[in-house]
Amino acid sequence: MLVKGNEFWVTKEKKRLRIRDIDDGHLVNILRFLRRRCEAIRTHRSLQMLEGPGPRGDAACMAFDAELDHMESCSWRQFLPKDRRDQVRNLEREAAKRGLKWQQ
Repeated sequence: MLVKGNEFWVTKEKKRLRIRDIDDGHLVNILRFLRRRCEAIRTHRSLQMLEGPGPRGDAACMAFDAELDHMESCSWRQFLPKDRRDQVRNLEREAAKRGLKWQQ
């Protein structure tokens, strides 16, 4: 879990860690966890759009398709809470600074 303020991460055991002090393996795991979680949110939202009655009429269908395509093409970062995006950027910067490859 990210703590407000850009420098800390809180583990599931409630231990507060400064981002620059997190070991490489843990940092990679955090970033991969966040990406998986955001991709799951995107999938869930896409499925929610597909439930229920579909749009009626050409214009409505085209707008629906465009919105669904946009959601599928967005970066996973778009599904982070807005108040957490700076912290994730700091995690990514730290990983890049260390030369860690975490994106698959």
